[in-house]
Amino acid sequence: MVFGDGENRLDSGWSDAFEAQTAELFGQLATPAIQTLVTTQNSISIKFSAVENAAKYVLEYGTDPTFENCSTKTFTSAGMKAISDLEPGTTYYLRLKATGTGYVDSDWIARTPKTKAATSSAILDLDAALEDGVDEELDGFWDVLAKSIVK
Repeated sequence: MVFGDGENRLDSGWSDAFEAQTAELFGQLATPAIQTLVTTQNSISIKFSAVENAAKYVLEYGTDPTFENCSTKTFTSAGMKAISDLEPGTTYYLRLKATGTGYVDSDWIARTPKTKAATSSAILDLDAALEDGVDEELDGFWDVLAKSIVK
């Protein structure tokens, strides 16, 4: 191409292609806050806060602190969520993070709850035995005693 000054100039070649991750465009999401953690014999309920711009929340849990072979649940909203069918008296490792399109995932927040142990006592066993029709008054007494222990 010839310019007004009489010089010939050629366009430069294209630069090499590069790849950028869109997750870095908007920054990192905030870490959700765990507000409540409730355990029973067979479940763990977790209540966590919403994170602005989060599209989903990832919850990993299991009995291995390295999270190998862990179970994963994903949720599209924050709030109270439950994990069920767990073993009584067992320590579980759980961690939660927020994810969103165009954002770097939040940091993990972790907790280590333990499910409640299975209820067992000689009084409860005796109460069950008395259900077979032994003295009604005695059976009533053991019912009341057993209920007060289970609380």
